[in-house]
Amino acid sequence: MRPEKIEAFIDNKIKTMFSDSNSLDFIIDDLNTKIEKFSNRDTFIDVSKRYLLNNWERINIKKRYNAYYVIYSKKRIRDLKLLKESKLNSKFNQKKIFDLLLFKESIIKKRYSDK
Repeated sequence: MRPEKIEAFIDNKIKTMFSDSNSLDFIIDDLNTKIEKFSNRDTFIDVSKRYLLNNWERINIKKRYNAYYVIYSKKRIRDLKLLKESKLNSKFNQKKIFDLLLFKESIIKKRYSDK
């Protein structure tokens, strides 16, 4: 599975949890549980995102999936914690703010991929 598919999977799972009216704390706890579960597997390797992406094809498929799932989930936890502290919380619902975050990231990716 490519990194973009793993990212989309995690982001869609978060969107679904927002749609099911789960709180930010619940979503963060769920991601932490998944991180712990994936980190305890025999196939988990603790590497940087840069190393993982640069050596993607050389790393065992299970190891790279587990490692990238953990790396991206940690990123999303940081994003959700910022979202929780955001002043936008009083103006918009959390799912809309998360969608704005995803939109911003897609614009940044497109901008850098055009160069």
